[in-house]
Amino acid sequence: MKTATVTATPKGLLVRTPYDPAFVAGLKASIPAAGRMWDATSKVWIVAHNYSQPLGALLSLHYPGVQMPAVAGALRFVKPFDVDGTRFLVVSDGEPDSAIDALAEAAKFAGRIDTIYVGPESGEGREFLARLARGAGGRSATATAGLHLAAAATLLLGSGT
Repeated sequence: MKTATVTATPKGLLVRTPYDPAFVAGLKASIPAAGRMWDATSKVWIVAHNYSQPLGALLSLHYPGVQMPAVAGALRFVKPFDVDGTRFLVVSDGEPDSAIDALAEAAKFAGRIDTIYVGPESGEGREFLARLARGAGGRSATATAGLHLAAAATLLLGSGT
């Protein structure tokens, strides 16, 4: 079975796959040249983060089961901006690719991480995001029909505490 890996870095999403001309053609057709680059030395595609959705769709066609970086990858990506007094806000369904990795990444932060849960009422993700926020000195809120996303963000970030 062909496998692929995707790693989130500040440079972009590093995509390592076995050579597949159909995948390469699909990549070039779905992601503009400005959003992708082949690194011949490392033998990886570097794809801009804002093309993660078409990349994920393409990868699932050619490499079923590949995991796109989620919470842990996002935290690794923003870690270089973790300077004194910086606060972070994670908006998620709380279903990380790896809860252990996400919690470990969050523990490395000096700045506070607040979270907003946007998943289904019955989802287990709410508790995961609350744990992630507590572990990073932050707070957690839930965006529901009664409390929209913007209101939840204002609740967490507006107070400045």
